[in-house]
Amino acid sequence: MALRGKKQKAGLGLGARIALLVGGTVSFLFVVILFVLLSKVRGRLEQEMRDKGFLTSQALAGGGRAAWIGKSGKASAGSGRRLEAFVRVSGGTILNAYIEDASGTILSSVYRVDGFDPLEPGYLLGSTEVRSGIFRSGNSRTKVYRFRTPILDARGETRGQACVLFSEATIANGVASVRNSFIGLGLLLVIAVLGVSFFIGNQATRPIRDLAQAVGRINRGNLRYRAPEQGRRDEIYRLSLALEGMVDELRAGADVGRKLAEKEREEKVLAELRNALLPKELPQVPGFEIEALLESGEHGLVDFYDSVPLEGGRVALAVVSTSGKGALGILIAGMAQAYLRAFLEEAVPADEALKKTNRKLAKIMRKGMYATAQVAVLDPAQSKANVYIAGHRAPFFACRAGEISVVHGEGLALGLDEGRVFDQRLEEVPVEMPPGTRIVLLTQGAYAFVGKEGSELGREAFQELVRKHAPKNSAAFLSMVFGSLDEFLGEAVRSSDATVVTAKRMV
Repeated sequence: MALRGKKQKAGLGLGARIALLVGGTVSFLFVVILFVLLSKVRGRLEQEMRDKGFLTSQALAGGGRAAWIGKSGKASAGSGRRLEAFVRVSGGTILNAYIEDASGTILSSVYRVDGFDPLEPGYLLGSTEVRSGIFRSGNSRTKVYRFRTPILDARGETRGQACVLFSEATIANGVASVRNSFIGLGLLLVIAVLGVSFFIGNQATRPIRDLAQAVGRINRGNLRYRAPEQGRRDEIYRLSLALEGMVDELRAGADVGRKLAEKEREEKVLAELRNALLPKELPQVPGFEIEALLESGEHGLVDFYDSVPLEGGRVALAVVSTSGKGALGILIAGMAQAYLRAFLEEAVPADEALKKTNRKLAKIMRKGMYATAQVAVLDPAQSKANVYIAGHRAPFFACRAGEISVVHGEGLALGLDEGRVFDQRLEEVPVEMPPGTRIVLLTQGAYAFVGKEGSELGREAFQELVRKHAPKNSAAFLSMVFGSLDEFLGEAVRSSDATVVTAKRMV
């Protein structure tokens, strides 16, 4: 009896030592990994903030003096709204954005600016100054990183600065979130390892050491475990097989979960950015019905539409399609919209606004990036619309009394050329609009898609839909046209955005 008691006590002590050894090893490795991970997370967050701050500040300053500073030296019309749009589409990462004149006086700001107290010398990223400091706004004091880019006029002289502020708390909160998550996970994992080690340690030492080492490798991220081939088929071997199955499930689940989470996060962000580009409401023009509709595609290029009220009761309607997909397409669309709207709101004629927008985009976009556009300026007093097409392949329709006229533009896309070819090829096409005339602006996604039968709708079929439903009011027109498109699509997935903007002259 005494000998048996000693063996039991010795076995329990061995199990405890194994459990403590494995638990200590796992804890140490976890702490090391945690420190390395937190360092990498902080570095990555700081780099992302620098990249985002640089691009945002450059984008703001890229509008030049005309976009932000009026001839009187005060903020230009609409600058506050455009700053708010930049902050809003950032999803909360930008704390504030404001425009200064050459003397440092605040001209336009999203939130009140009472001062900025530098904490350390700044440095330059290209022409952008980066500096940390304390941002004061009312009773609030926030540690921030300021990105400050000169605003140049047409002669390249500095007329002001575009400033973007990012809160340092964004980085600290990101690091704290990762740290807290991993500490909780590490505690659960260590407790699990200790429990398994105590249970199995009383049975045999070598299989337990093998399993402990396997669990250590799994904890370090190696999800390639396979149960060892053994001559016996006891509980240890079955446990090894169970561990192998668990690792396989974890690997499969991690891959699927990561992909789903990334896709859902991307789709949510892109939807928010897209909605920020579209106008909240369309202008009401006496004697006209104006309506627009955009249905998003899953994999195609990004579209958007816009409307800008002009002097003399006129209004500019635009549809734009970009060369990019996803976030890149949204970025191109945002830049194109910001420049075009800014020039139109400054009473620049539509053709000149397109030319200036092209020159701005050509300077900042990489090779192969561009945007195509249809712009129609409705003039109620003249009963006509002046149409401009910049590289847009989709046709422009004008329909009255069952007869359809089609306008095809020879213009070049925005951003491909710095002005010489673009300016020469851009044309103004007047379209008379007596009562009953309907005009239709659209993108290729409205008709260039494959339906449930595997065939493409095509431009001719879409043109027939326009002719058929043109006499209806504009809301009913869009409802009937997109109803027919959805019926043709069936259960198939719409790959590209479909955008249609229409206006009908009533009286």
